[in-house]
Amino acid sequence: MGIVGSGAGASGAVAVGRFYRRHHRRDDVVDRMPAVAGHRGLVAWMAQGLVCASATFAVWTSGGGLETRQFTFFIVLAVMCLSLYRDSRRGLLVASLSLAAAALTRPEGPLLAALCFGWFVIQRMADTGRLNPDWRRLIYLAAPFVILVGTHFLWRYGYYGEWLPNTWYAKHVRPWYESGFRYLWAAALETGLYLLIPLAAVAMRNRWRASKDGIWALVLLLVGVHMAYVMRIGGDHFEYRPLDFYWPLLLTSA
Repeated sequence: MGIVGSGAGASGAVAVGRFYRRHHRRDDVVDRMPAVAGHRGLVAWMAQGLVCASATFAVWTSGGGLETRQFTFFIVLAVMCLSLYRDSRRGLLVASLSLAAAALTRPEGPLLAALCFGWFVIQRMADTGRLNPDWRRLIYLAAPFVILVGTHFLWRYGYYGEWLPNTWYAKHVRPWYESGFRYLWAAALETGLYLLIPLAAVAMRNRWRASKDGIWALVLLLVGVHMAYVMRIGGDHFEYRPLDFYWPLLLTSA
């Protein structure tokens, strides 16, 4: 995994460097720093070197499980729709379908979907200033998910006699909090979660004060509850694979 991650990290860093060199503007921050402006190429290569040396970036680009990047895509897409298009029926439909796809990808998908639904109810009450939930928009968000995922669960139980996929029963025998704590502790130290989460909390406070927008509260809610889930199941064999969707959400808020 280290070789794959390093190779992916290096190729990604080169792509970032090429994008920078082709699309940088004359009025960017480098041009406003005379001591650095004459060494723009060196700065770009130094940035690529830092990216290549980042364990977080190497792990993020290597993936681990085949479904990891797919799950991350659907969760991030759903959060983006809830952030930017929650007043649109089409945006709510895309968010619902994304959460349904995530639930069909990994067993914890329904847990994260339930958190999104609960957050949406509270956020809509804050947006409208009324205690009554916006039931019509909630139906647009929840109904496609319930129909698709509920149908799949019923089919699985009818065919296999079990509610959850076989990978859940194969990998989770009993709660294993000791292993899960060590797993999350190592992840926090190696990937900088001890900095990203507090910075996201600051972003959450500032955005709420400015516009009553609680999207970063949703991000922290998803990460916090999912970390409790990961601790309960004892972590994972692959290096931080279940935490994959944390990085794009936390880095954007931080």
